[in-house]
Amino acid sequence: MSEPPEAFAAIEANWRPHPETSEDVITVKPPETFAALLDQPAPVRTAGDPLPPLWHWFFFDTIHPQATLGQDGHPANASFTPPLPHRRRMFGGGRLTVHQPLRCGDQVQRRSSLGSVRVRHGSTGWLLLVTVRHEFLVGGQLRVLEEQDLVYRDADDLRSGPTAPPEMTEPAERGPWQLRVRPDPVLLFRFSARSPTTPIGSTTTSRTRPRSRAIRGWSCTARCWRCCCWSCRGERLRIVRSGISAGGPVGAVRPPVGHGQRWLGR
Repeated sequence: MSEPPEAFAAIEANWRPHPETSEDVITVKPPETFAALLDQPAPVRTAGDPLPPLWHWFFFDTIHPQATLGQDGHPANASFTPPLPHRRRMFGGGRLTVHQPLRCGDQVQRRSSLGSVRVRHGSTGWLLLVTVRHEFLVGGQLRVLEEQDLVYRDADDLRSGPTAPPEMTEPAERGPWQLRVRPDPVLLFRFSARSPTTPIGSTTTSRTRPRSRAIRGWSCTARCWRCCCWSCRGERLRIVRSGISAGGPVGAVRPPVGHGQRWLGR
């Protein structure tokens, strides 16, 4: 195997962004908006109601002028975006630990830091794997810990990537309820417009399937789907720590199916 590109190796050895802290208040409107997208009743209605796991993604909005965005719609020089020329970003996966749920009315502090940065070689070329760690605290107490694995690749490698989606199979384990969601372009567009994962001022069209295929080479359904499967008619998963994986290549058209059990969030 050849040596990694110089830019990849330099980032792995020297790039160490500083930690950041931000604050937000958990309110009713963002979860109510997402629940409406799923045609489900809002899980958060009054002060003290627990926020479903991962639904903190609808808070902590970031504002970036249009001129500061890259071709893929992400900020070109954000704090935890590596200085890699011609990069393309994918959401690779993550881990979530819920010590106590965030609740409506909570003033939440988010502490973000770099977990790790490493270079790997994949089937389509060199990859830069960046793990960002987010700690969510209320009154100085850690409530939720999230680690996000972001994958960066060179835009030229997209031309040699796989074009056919892998075969999708039914999950091995089933729960008492199922949630089947078809992530069509309209649903993804609405999710992107609500989710801070697409910064305010960014183009939400980068989240639709045609643009994802052309620019990223990978679908953007993972984050939307993980939020979906945490709540189905109020039946939330009984999970304290969970792994989060990407949804699949662009072009995978079979709707994912979620199976779960009741999560006692109160």
